[in-house]
Amino acid sequence: MIASSCGPAGDIAGFAAALRAAISARGLSLERIRYHLRHRGHDLSVATLSYWQSGRSRPDRAGSLAALGSLEEILDVPRGSLAALLPARVRRSGSGASEIPPVAEMFDAGSLVDAAVEELGIAWEELDHVTTHDLLELRADRSVASHLIREVLRATRDGVDRFVAFYGDDPGGTPYIVARDNCRLGRVIEHPAVGLVVAELLLNQPLAMGDTVLVEYEYAIVGSLESCDGWERGFTQSQREILIEVEFDPDALPAGVRTRIHHGDEDRSETATLNGNLLSTLYLDFGPGMIGLYLSLIHI
Repeated sequence: MIASSCGPAGDIAGFAAALRAAISARGLSLERIRYHLRHRGHDLSVATLSYWQSGRSRPDRAGSLAALGSLEEILDVPRGSLAALLPARVRRSGSGASEIPPVAEMFDAGSLVDAAVEELGIAWEELDHVTTHDLLELRADRSVASHLIREVLRATRDGVDRFVAFYGDDPGGTPYIVARDNCRLGRVIEHPAVGLVVAELLLNQPLAMGDTVLVEYEYAIVGSLESCDGWERGFTQSQREILIEVEFDPDALPAGVRTRIHHGDEDRSETATLNGNLLSTLYLDFGPGMIGLYLSLIHI
């Protein structure tokens, strides 16, 4: 799911060129590389590998950086040779800096989101995200039928009347965002080449400092609907409560579900349990960080 906080495009040109050369020399397709990575415990998409070799993005997240060692092994290059080409991440600084990390530090194409948010002129820190409830419904083929989000937001200053939502990172489809309750769609910035949309959602009325509002909106995608065997959700702020629910088709239950959590210095993986055809996971006082859900490909 490139731009401003990555620094100049040339910063990652060396890494991208070396990766392209190694892939070409090894003679493996990106799909085959992904297969070998998954068997080593790293679930990277073909799109992510494509972004890396084209220079559109670079490995930033903990999971991506951890996969580099295995990638070097698969491509038969010296250990650490690709990792050594990655430039240091440029961080925001100055007296006006926000404590909220750039999205680029959480997603491999997140600098596109940072650039879009800057263009829209919206500050993340104007609203506290108090609680988030995600409800995903999967079809029998595991493509996403619906993805509904309910959030409780609290204003940190007077006059806040908008917030940002983004969705995508799938070049095979066209994502969009639908406003449902207590908000409406404003300006939209799209990146069709990488399947990403960033939307301004307008509140029905401005909030005074300390006011809260419950909003509801939906993520959707048209076009190439691929089977969902891995899903990640990033949170830029600490939240009191995060509830993630996934509803499976009763005739296409996964053999198992593994969750992976990146939160500060914490990086852990554990098995999740289904209740019938519903997976429900609750996280308290979580963020900033990432929550990932990965499904076994064999049905039960």
